[in-house]
Amino acid sequence: MHRADKRTLTELLIKEENDNVILKQRINKSVVAKNKATVTIDPNTDYLSRISFDETQYTVSTNGTLLFTIPPGGPVPNVAIGAAAKNTTVSIAQISVN
Repeated sequence: MHRADKRTLTELLIKEENDNVILKQRINKSVVAKNKATVTIDPNTDYLSRISFDETQYTVSTNGTLLFTIPPGGPVPNVAIGAAAKNTTVSIAQISVN
């Protein structure tokens, strides 16, 4: 999760129950950019999910496989990175910011 505050953030959702990986960019709580990919997500399996941003687009990949790219729907603030889990268990081994 890339967030300026509770209203402005970019989040990556990994939904095992739907086998979906979803990227959402919100500004003032409104979704301004969204894309998703269907990928098999098995329980108790390690995955390397990556979000890259090069000033023109987000790139989302899992285990080195490109899932999708998406341009931002508005300004992308230079702020903190975080992670959260909702109604599931998750283990985060590493967060890297380059």
